[in-house]
Parts: sequence; structure tokens; C-alpha cells
Amino acid sequence: MNEAADGRSALTAELGLKPRPFCGGTPEMLRKGNDFTKKRSITIKCRGCRAERTDSALRNGMAWLEGVAVENWNQRPNVI
Repeated sequence: MNEAADGRSALTAELGLKPRPFCGGTPEMLRKGNDFTKKRSITIKCRGCRAERTDSALRNGMAWLEGVAVENWNQRPNVI
């Protein structure tokens, strides 16, 4: 797999996934189901510390779910 300029995989860079803020690990996206299955989910897991989060959908498609999963993974707290 090709590496982006900052060392992340090209797929991770293409999806817009940020590295994990605590360990700096590279995230990977695991898809379960598709637009034709009853339930679909996307798990984004850090390869470094193995922290993960899963987002699921029953009525919305995989493209919508992918956008939600990436947005949720990339959220960072506002530090004052």
C-alpha cells in the first residue's frame, strides 16, 4: 500500500482519517455489511493502541455511514 507524505497509508489519507491523538497510530476502517444488508456498521480501529469506535445504521446507506464514522473519529475536544 502506498504511503502518504506523513507516513499514513494512502487509503487512510484519502478517507480523511486523522491519526489517533494519544498514540499517533494509524487508523484502519473495517466495513461490515453493504447497502443491501439489513444492518451495516463501520469500525475504525487504531493500529497502535487498538482503540476503536463503531458506528451502525439500519436505514441509511454505506456512503452516509462512512461519512458519519470519519466525522466521529476525527472529533477532537476543544482545549481551553
